[in-house]
Amino acid sequence: RRRGAAAGAASVDLSDPSTLFSPEFLAGRLSASQLRTRLEAVSKALSVAAENEVDLRAGHGPGLEALAEALVDSRVVKSSDQGLVVTGALVLAQLLRVYAPHAPYSSAGEIKTIFTLFHKVLRNHLTADSPLYPRVFALLEELVRTQTYILLIEFELHDQVLKLYRLAFELAPQLRADQSHIKAYLVSILTSLVD
Repeated sequence: RRRGAAAGAASVDLSDPSTLFSPEFLAGRLSASQLRTRLEAVSKALSVAAENEVDLRAGHGPGLEALAEALVDSRVVKSSDQGLVVTGALVLAQLLRVYAPHAPYSSAGEIKTIFTLFHKVLRNHLTADSPLYPRVFALLEELVRTQTYILLIEFELHDQVLKLYRLAFELAPQLRADQSHIKAYLVSILTSLVD
């Protein structure tokens, strides 16, 4: 029976937005690999929607709300599969863009979980020669584009603001000369908090 469930989970159409943004898409017992594959498909769909300026909330509200809930779940945030963690962080940032200027989260605890995840991903993969670097860089671009860090001020998470400043000062000296654009992004994030 378990083998059949896994086969059924793998046979989902990952190119159909109505499937990707259905409330059941990330539900059930999915392996880390299956979850990562599904989140990669969601990330691609969110990118295409952003490029085409599609309002996803109009047609997929319940699915986006279920996605928002699943992304802060421990099976994504605390996974030992770093590909899943990084992809989850990227999808979170993309989802925050979809909902901007309001987050689909109402508690400071959820926002703190999200920014703890962002900081962890940036710290562990932004300067490393990691196969995850392209996704981490996409995450950083998304955070800058949407000015996501403003949520820390809105939810009065001053400890997370301090952690962000520490992280930026920790990362900056580790960056190679060809990564000066990353320094510019970090400065952009930090200045958005004092404007």
